Amino acid sequence: MQQIVSQLIFNGETGLPVADMSPWIDLRVPPIPVKMGMVEAQTHRRFLKTHLPVDALNFSPKAKYIYMARDGRDVLWSLHNHHSTANEG
Repeated sequence: MQQIVSQLIFNGETGLPVADMSPWIDLRVPPIPVKMGMVEAQTHRRFLKTHLPVDALNFSPKAKYIYMARDGRDVLWSLHNHHSTANEG
């Protein structure tokens, strides 16, 4: 979704550092003061990624929100595959 949004904002430009341009805002690294400094320094139209539940967001009438959801069966298989290959035993 981040790639699609970047393509819309930047008129299909390729080779953009999407992960840097659209940080995962609630990820613990880098620390939030560092991350917020990076976001505030951006001069392009911002687009941010979050995994927060909707009730944890502060809604703004100035922002547009895109909500992505996965089928629960896909989530279950993804979790199974992650744990079966990432952990010992």
